[in-house]
Amino acid sequence: MSNINFSEEMIMVLEDAKNIALHYHYKQIGTEHIFLAIVRFPEESYTKQLLSKYSISFEKLQYEIENMLANHDEEEIDPEKITYTIQANNILRSAALHARSLLNPLVEPQHFILATLKEGPAASNNVVKAILNQMGIGYQSFLAKIKNEN
Repeated sequence: MSNINFSEEMIMVLEDAKNIALHYHYKQIGTEHIFLAIVRFPEESYTKQLLSKYSISFEKLQYEIENMLANHDEEEIDPEKITYTIQANNILRSAALHARSLLNPLVEPQHFILATLKEGPAASNNVVKAILNQMGIGYQSFLAKIKNEN
């Protein structure tokens, strides 16, 4: 992923996602770790402002994701050996395409969410997309909110 230009905020999100995965003893960083890092990011983040338009409780969302992650049983992993899941890699690449289509030279957390929401029906194991959809957040509505803000 060295060819993707991430914003400073997204770099911080990805670093936190790695720490989350390590904390819960995951061998790979998944979309759920990245999403939790976005949810845990300070309130003033643009992406959280967009998500707050859906009247969601970030505390409740964080609690639910952390409980889901806590039900994982693996041994500790060497931080130098942790990688991204195939799904997370694909979504991050797709996020770069979304950023470009919105004329943004950097990948931001909102692009990650867009790419997650856009992922096709074959991705039935996409926990983050299921959570977002359950909260009433769909691809078209989230894209519209981004375009309305620009």
